[in-house]
Amino acid sequence: MPSPSTAARAARIIRLMPKIMGSIMLSRTHMAGRRFPDLTFPQYHALGVISGQGTCSVNELAAHLRLAQSTTSQLVDRLVRAGFVHRENSVEDRRRMVVRLTPDGKTMMEKRTRAISDAYQRILGCLSRRDQAAFEHAFEVFAGVADKIDAAFRDNP
Repeated sequence: MPSPSTAARAARIIRLMPKIMGSIMLSRTHMAGRRFPDLTFPQYHALGVISGQGTCSVNELAAHLRLAQSTTSQLVDRLVRAGFVHRENSVEDRRRMVVRLTPDGKTMMEKRTRAISDAYQRILGCLSRRDQAAFEHAFEVFAGVADKIDAAFRDNP
């Protein structure tokens, strides 16, 4: 069981997170007149995975997202209907279907990445160099912990 200080810190982070994410989301959706389609976090996460992989099967995508294959298939269907991904036969194995970003999907992800980067730059610009380094370090530590949790889930599904 977590110590009271750990629980108290978690509660504080939970209270702060909507303010932080709200600022980033506001910047992302309204920055320089750019408007982005509404995507759920799993849809955005899926697009990020597909973007990073180039192509992947629905099963591979489900494993990355830690979602059921049927849920991932429905998510991909919505992304296909939105015009952000398309299905195609694998070059290596024509029996296997893979998904990849469409040109609109690539463009949207590039614009979102730039907008989020701009938002973080504005946040970092409000901090001293020392606090910027601490902020960056905190994210590196958090990413390291996320990797450990991911590995634990892969090893013990």
